Amino acid sequence: FLKFGLEQFLHGYFMANYIRLSKTQLPEIYNLLPPVAEKFGIEAPEFYLQMDPTPNAYTTGDERRFIVVTSGLLEHITDVKERESIIAHECGHIVCR
Repeated sequence: FLKFGLEQFLHGYFMANYIRLSKTQLPEIYNLLPPVAEKFGIEAPEFYLQMDPTPNAYTTGDERRFIVVTSGLLEHITDVKERESIIAHECGHIVCR
């Protein structure tokens, strides 16, 4: 299903509507991802921030993988170890496909 264009659609949607995190864009959040991805033995997926007060995080994609966290989650979860755990959970979805 993803190969029939959903991934391309989601990438465009995320780029247009969410904030893509990087070493220069909200690095205090982004920099939590690479060490976790390395521990899982995967390439760091694209990482997005969705402006939504509902605490949530999700992963999607097969060929092109994305992790999304909401602003509500970051507002409620301020402990770095807890944030790393959430990212690790999402990376686990990638590993398990």
